Amino acid sequence: MRYRYLIFSLFTIVALFSCRTHHIADETNFITEANRVILANEQYFGGKYELWVPTDAEIQEALDVIFTFLKDSESDKKLTVYFRAEIRKILKNVSSYRVQFVGIIYNDRRYIHCNFVHMNSGFEDWREKLIVAVAGGFWYWYINYDAELKKVIKMYINGCT
Repeated sequence: MRYRYLIFSLFTIVALFSCRTHHIADETNFITEANRVILANEQYFGGKYELWVPTDAEIQEALDVIFTFLKDSESDKKLTVYFRAEIRKILKNVSSYRVQFVGIIYNDRRYIHCNFVHMNSGFEDWREKLIVAVAGGFWYWYINYDAELKKVIKMYINGCT
C-alpha cells in the first residue's frame, strides 16, 4: 500500500511539472523564428557600444524570461495603471510582433536589446535596420535583457512615461 501511495505521489508531481512545462513552452514560443532577426552589425548601437551576436538559445531564453516578466508585470501595483494596461494589450497581441535582437556590451556585461514591432506597423525593412519609433503605444516596445543575470533590466513602451 505504501508503494502505491509513493508511486501515485511521484506520478502526480511529474504530471504537474510536465503539464506546466509544456504550457510555458507553448506560450514562450510566442515569436516565431520567421519573426525574429539578430542585427549583428546594427548602426544605432554599434557606434556607441561594442556589439556581440547572441545565439538562438540565448534569444529563446530571453523570450522565455520576457514572457514571464510580462505576465508578472500585468498586475504589478508599483507600475502605473496606463503601463499595466499597455502590458495587457501586449499580452493580447503577443503573437503579432516581430522582434529585433541586438547584442550589446556595456560595462563588460552582455545585454540583449529586444525591440518589438507590431506586424501591422508597415516597416518592411525591419530585418535590415533597427526600428526606432517615437509613438505608437503597445505597437512599439523594447526590453533590455541581461544575458548574464538572465533578467529584464528595462522595459519601455512608446507613449508610457
